Amino acid sequence: MEKVNFKNQLLVHLSTVAVSKCSYRSWVNIQSARTEEVILDKNRCELIEKQLAPAIQAFLTGSMPLAEFKTEIDSINKQNTLWEFSGIKGQMFFNLLFNACTDEAELTAELTAAISLLFPYSWHTNLGAPS
Repeated sequence: MEKVNFKNQLLVHLSTVAVSKCSYRSWVNIQSARTEEVILDKNRCELIEKQLAPAIQAFLTGSMPLAEFKTEIDSINKQNTLWEFSGIKGQMFFNLLFNACTDEAELTAELTAAISLLFPYSWHTNLGAPS
């Protein structure tokens, strides 16, 4: 008759339970992260639609001067930290361009051309998200 090693069976069982719990926790963490990403994307889209798109449209159509546009974009991004625009590749670069420019009309024209390449004309004239 074979002797049953309860200690080994118990260790196997406990390790199986631990792996199951760990896997469940990982699954819960992944689901939670996905939910957070969905909420973050929803908030980004709402902000773009309600605040950024109107500011971009106003700038592109000439109804908002460059200085006001720079301040508006900076204000929106400081109030809503939904993406990283505050660093060297974002608002700091925008401020550097603005502060270093000797011809505001030229910078306005260059920025308008660059932004127009990124956002189709139909988008910024209709104030709707790209389709």
